[in-house]
Amino acid sequence: MQKYLLIFVLTLGFTLHLHAQDQRFVAAAVVGFNASQIDGDRAAGYEKPGIVLGIRGGANLTEKMSLTFDILYSQRGSKRVPRGEEIFEPYGINTPYVELPFQFHYKDWLVAFDDGSEYYRVSIEAGPVVSYLLKPTVTNLVYESEIDNFNKIDLGITGGVSYYFGEHLGFSARFLKSITPLYNNQKHKKNFESLRGYNFNFSLIYSL
Repeated sequence: MQKYLLIFVLTLGFTLHLHAQDQRFVAAAVVGFNASQIDGDRAAGYEKPGIVLGIRGGANLTEKMSLTFDILYSQRGSKRVPRGEEIFEPYGINTPYVELPFQFHYKDWLVAFDDGSEYYRVSIEAGPVVSYLLKPTVTNLVYESEIDNFNKIDLGITGGVSYYFGEHLGFSARFLKSITPLYNNQKHKKNFESLRGYNFNFSLIYSL
């Protein structure tokens, strides 16, 4: 975990340096939460909460378009607990990731002020995501015996929209879908279901 913290600190310093030197570069802090599920584990619904936090760097390509790269700690997985008169042991899968989204942004709805400052209120964004699985845990599922066969690298796609309340503070809602499976039954136990993750993410963004 220490090496990921070191990468985080170095990237933050480099991003802030670029932003200070050239306003074409963008930098932001990101904090929020996930609502996740995993297809194949019998736990339907986006019931697994998790925190998301990290940093964003990027560059403005034109007045309305930009590319960004995030480094995030992202808690994903699945969870199922009894409801009403249901009786069973809660079960689920916890999959913490270092998440690296690469996103293209298209901005619109320009807000301009008399002092000459301005910002775009809305941003539509999409792109690929590469994630590295840290230390997963499984509770009351047969996959406890297969946890070492979970894929460390997760490739996915994400898309969403951000709304900015001012020049610095915004709110983002995104959906992430994994393309590669967390667990591939064709490579391991074929009598098990393959696992694939999905999640909604809601975050506050503070742009520098």
